[in-house]
Amino acid sequence: MTRLEGLVRTTVAGTLPAIADVLAKLQPDQIDHLKAALEEDDRRYRKGSVQRPRSAAPSGRSRRRSAALEFWTGDLSEAQRARVVALVRTWPDVAGEWHAYRTARTAGLVELLRGRPGAAAIQRYLASRWLAHDGRSDALAAGRQRCGAASSI
Repeated sequence: MTRLEGLVRTTVAGTLPAIADVLAKLQPDQIDHLKAALEEDDRRYRKGSVQRPRSAAPSGRSRRRSAALEFWTGDLSEAQRARVVALVRTWPDVAGEWHAYRTARTAGLVELLRGRPGAAAIQRYLASRWLAHDGRSDALAAGRQRCGAASSI
């Protein structure tokens, strides 16, 4: 695990109790709203990452990764962009598998919330998906390992 992954995991783990507490108190119309928002985000992901033209795949993935980095860092230099392009080219395309995982995670969370569980049950569900990565396919697990190995080059 990289230092950044450790920091993200620590941050996520620290916020889970508060997130779970809020989610446990949602009213049925708020759960409906959350479901619609998550499903819309899943649709946007599918449209931009899964259903994109294959000819645009590597350059589109690189642009999206560069844009995500620039959200946090500001404009990247040409050398930094070139590094992103080179790195993304080594990553497996698991967008379809990731979309399937996302939609299953959304459905699972909504189903859980509709059952009106306590915050502890919600926290366990979120930790299993966000930290333990339960429910990810073998292809996603392998893709994550390949991305990590390529990133260390």
